Amino acid sequence: MKQSMGNIIANLLENYGSNYLNKWKSREHLLGRRKFLVYNVDEQIKSEILFLLYKELHNIKTTTFKEVKFLSKCLVIRSTHEAPLWYRLGLALSDGSVLGKSNIIFSTSKPHTIDAVMYGFSYIKIYVARYMLSIKTNKIIPVINIVVKDPDTALLLRRIKENKLDTDQFIDALVNDRMALAQFLAGIIDGDGSIDCDNIRICIDKRDPLYTILQKIFRNNLVYDEKRYMLRIKTRAVRELSILEELINNIVSEHKKTMIKRILRKRKRFVLNNITLTNYKIKEILDKLDNDDLKTLTLFKFRKKQKYTYAYISFNKKNKNYIFSLINKLLYKIESVLFLNLLDSVKEGNREYVIYNKE
Repeated sequence: MKQSMGNIIANLLENYGSNYLNKWKSREHLLGRRKFLVYNVDEQIKSEILFLLYKELHNIKTTTFKEVKFLSKCLVIRSTHEAPLWYRLGLALSDGSVLGKSNIIFSTSKPHTIDAVMYGFSYIKIYVARYMLSIKTNKIIPVINIVVKDPDTALLLRRIKENKLDTDQFIDALVNDRMALAQFLAGIIDGDGSIDCDNIRICIDKRDPLYTILQKIFRNNLVYDEKRYMLRIKTRAVRELSILEELINNIVSEHKKTMIKRILRKRKRFVLNNITLTNYKIKEILDKLDNDDLKTLTLFKFRKKQKYTYAYISFNKKNKNYIFSLINKLLYKIESVLFLNLLDSVKEGNREYVIYNKE
């Protein structure tokens, strides 16, 4: 499987740290209830790490980069791509800070955040910030600073942070443009958001201007956890805005994109007209199925609820994606004979995939 740029960068820094961490001085640091050892790396070592990273990225055959340049204190990357302004603003509001008139800084250790910044902005500088070691898990956490040059986004971000922007006009522009809202929310999710079946969770302080913006957009469909600084947006509210499909197209993080797809599959109403199957059609379907497909069919069980009977296949955390791939493969072959979209009939429960439609 092809690695993302974020994973390439994070893995290189982590591998370097695993070889040299025990030679560096550290201090204990407390983040919430978690304890870390923090290593302040000297400039010569940072320069060595950046040069290794430069060689790694320079050797990658890709049309994404216009330029990769190594400087003693940073790595400069010019990209051929820049995300829409609304996405860049959402990402910056979620996980960035203004730096001067034209720059925004992101400090991160997460590969998917690195990917989002590299996707979002066309001119970036990468700096090695520090190394951390989790005392509980012994996990090495390299932290990098990414500085992006983007005068337009920096100006908007600064005006929002300083409460110099007409918030109502800003929100009207968002809610009246479905694509803009999807891009903005995708940037926020890629930055500091996470998703479960019922909520989009944003880690945020209540005093942050972004909190006010989201509150005015989603109104009564929000829950805020004061202790965890966690804002939960109900996925039902996002569905009602009809932007789930657009979110999938704009979110960079693959695992977050997958969660949105699951929400879409789980909640979307599926309607199927009556199917008439002749013996010829049944034979045509069976001819397309291999032994693995036939085994998949045997995995289906049936549950009766009052007068309603439906099919399901159980899964656990380890085989969840594998089971879905089997169902996907089976239904794709049946679809090719019946010329129908059957995969949308599969709904994801807590521990099982279910086909509710009787047909």
